[in-house]
Amino acid sequence: MALFKGKKGFFQIVGYVLLASVIAVNLGLSFRSLKRSHYSPINPTKTEPGAFTDFYPRWYGSREMIFHGKNPYSAELTLQNQRAFYGAFDPDDGAGRDPMGFAYPATVAVPLLPFLPMSYRVAMAFMGLLCIGVYSWGLLKWSEWCSPHLPVKWRVIITALSMGLQPAVSSILLLQPSVFAFLGLTAGFYCLRRGKLTAAGLCLALAATKPQLAVFVVVGLHLYAGFDWKKYRKVIVSFWAMTVGMTAFVCIFQPDWPLEWLRALVQYKEEAFGARSIVDLWVTNRPIAWLAKAGVILVTLGLWRKQKDFNGTEFASVYALSMAASLLVMPAGHIYNHVFIYPVWFLCADQITSSKRSLKSTALVSFAVALLFWGWSTVPLILRNVPSLVNYLALSPKIFENYNAWAWPWRVAFINPLLLYLVSLYFLIRAIKSSGTPGENFTV
Repeated sequence: MALFKGKKGFFQIVGYVLLASVIAVNLGLSFRSLKRSHYSPINPTKTEPGAFTDFYPRWYGSREMIFHGKNPYSAELTLQNQRAFYGAFDPDDGAGRDPMGFAYPATVAVPLLPFLPMSYRVAMAFMGLLCIGVYSWGLLKWSEWCSPHLPVKWRVIITALSMGLQPAVSSILLLQPSVFAFLGLTAGFYCLRRGKLTAAGLCLALAATKPQLAVFVVVGLHLYAGFDWKKYRKVIVSFWAMTVGMTAFVCIFQPDWPLEWLRALVQYKEEAFGARSIVDLWVTNRPIAWLAKAGVILVTLGLWRKQKDFNGTEFASVYALSMAASLLVMPAGHIYNHVFIYPVWFLCADQITSSKRSLKSTALVSFAVALLFWGWSTVPLILRNVPSLVNYLALSPKIFENYNAWAWPWRVAFINPLLLYLVSLYFLIRAIKSSGTPGENFTV
């Protein structure tokens, strides 16, 4: 009862209760709204129970390849995925439907191996637990690495809030296999900081099972190791040993899978809705879009040559920016991949509590954090229901007839990766210029 003594203790408790309520309500609304809106079956009565996830096509394709020697990219298995997922599939019905092809490198079967002997219901349950565990642990670690100025309790609060935002919730609901890439990148960074270079290379090979999300970190570490090959060669050697080993293992079951994968990838990119980069979503002029992508690539990879200390916050910043750059340049614009932006968000949150912050930097970061919360939280979902509520109250039947005006917060969500990348890049470049010594703490 001592916590209740005095006004300060009372208001602290009220504040924590309100915060917990906001987190719980946001999490509940995210689950409910995303579960209802993500994909709609054509014939719900004929869908496979529980197959309404991104996990099912990869689990089913890997299982058929390993146990029955079938081609996971074949039209036969793709049709089976469509029937299980949608209940039916008509190519002329509902343009923009995900074709539910395998679309991943067949090496994704390696991290999926523990799930393949299980029935789908059991595998789905364990995959859900894995997603929750990986994101909870990963976000706590990234908040520690990227927000050293934040008190521990605020790191826990931010992590809990992050888990309730739409990127994490949609990834968990869909049982997105990108969780393996997030696990590999996070565990790889964890091993680098502890000096376990061989283990770091193995983890990065796991992340490369979804290559578009790991490419900048992998290429950046190759450049990094190139400046001191004798010291860092273990990372690269173990990465390639694991990659070649996984490729050879899968070739036992599907010898020509690399060519099959490339063909499936081209088809998926043409058919799947949202299989574009963030730059492509915002820049419709193709030459300008390619110039913007080239700029992101050169700037991001150029930062790697400045780093010397795995334990420095600047190194964490470059690593996090590389994760964010993948979404800007590679075809990974789906909102569930925005989980890979969270480390950069933690960098921005840390700037608000930094002792060296200026009014300008605080205002810039506060604006960025507020905007991304607006785009990622359930605030847009609530506001989109306001028109129907007003119309229901008969204040004016046509005053909110144009619902498109209320949809803009959804579009804001897709500027978050670009916004956070630019803000964090600004602070990182300022930190490098002011310190002149790579590897020192990242403060502005």
